[in-house]
Amino acid sequence: MSQLGKEKRAISNIIAYVMLISISISLSIMVFSWLRFYVADDTVETCPEGVSLIVQNYICSYGFANGSGNENARLNITLKNKGLFNIDGFVLGVNDRVGAGVGIYILDENGTFVEPGKSVNLEYNISNKYISDGGYNNRFDAPIDRLTFVQIQPFRTNENGDLLCATLSSQVIDTCP
Repeated sequence: MSQLGKEKRAISNIIAYVMLISISISLSIMVFSWLRFYVADDTVETCPEGVSLIVQNYICSYGFANGSGNENARLNITLKNKGLFNIDGFVLGVNDRVGAGVGIYILDENGTFVEPGKSVNLEYNISNKYISDGGYNNRFDAPIDRLTFVQIQPFRTNENGDLLCATLSSQVIDTCP
């Protein structure tokens, strides 16, 4: 008689473990099915490996009018496409802090088309200019009166829109007081 009671307890433990495992598997399948819709199925498009846009040359020029400061300050910058592919445009970011490592003020977010091996010369008026921050078009309280850093991020255009490339080119500027 005592052996019969021990067998029933062993069978109920096995049934409990089977139920626990089946419930766990069922819950994991439900969670997977639910989270599957929150994760994008599309692969992230990237620029090809051979995209390279560099700062070839830059010149800062200043003109003083009526003794009131740098009213005609300009940045002439030459960019060269050293890559293997066309560049449809670029984002030109600048910074006014000494020792900066990133261009946080957006000076140009459209850029221009640059073919492989070609250079493009651009001119920007930086005098008394309130530069937008990070593409949000927020204006700052004080104008940019000097440039210490320039950063270029190329982009290519495809059927889904503009595709920013991961390759960045930067230049420390030491002649724009």
